[in-house]
Amino acid sequence: MPIRYPAPLRPGDRIGVTSPSSGVSDALWGRFAYAVQCLRDRGFEIVVGELNHAPTHVSGPREARADELMSMLLDPSIRAVVPPWGGETGIDLLDLLDLDAVSAAEPTWCVGFSDTSTWLTPLTLTTGRTSWTPRSPCRTAYSTGSTSPPPPQVRSCASTPPGGTAPAAGTTTPATRRSPR
Repeated sequence: MPIRYPAPLRPGDRIGVTSPSSGVSDALWGRFAYAVQCLRDRGFEIVVGELNHAPTHVSGPREARADELMSMLLDPSIRAVVPPWGGETGIDLLDLLDLDAVSAAEPTWCVGFSDTSTWLTPLTLTTGRTSWTPRSPCRTAYSTGSTSPPPPQVRSCASTPPGGTAPAAGTTTPATRRSPR
């Protein structure tokens, strides 16, 4: 199956942030807000899902997590879906994801880390959509009250995929293509 690449992200594009696995606790909400602001500072419009803020390691009931993820994957105005980090419960969503609907929709960048691979891998293998597993947005260098600019990997986190360039929108490559590391 050929891999379908979405259009490269550009300032003004919408990025959906949802937590299909672990939520963000009160203690880490400042880090989450910082990561979201880094993306806004790059010129992106950020759509923050309702299930991000959670007091436990699970952001919400599995049906609600799957619904929010599917909503973002199928919304043509959202050009990327970015969970704040992984977790332990992403695999719970697999039987609730409508991969046929995802396959028929316009490709969207799916960015994930750690546990996110439990739904990204089947998504890529069954739909032909590419995914990207860089450092998680909430794993950025962060300290409360810091006046220092973010490090280079944060400043450039949303501008291009690995390798520095993205294929033209609508192009395909063999599924065996590996991204540069």
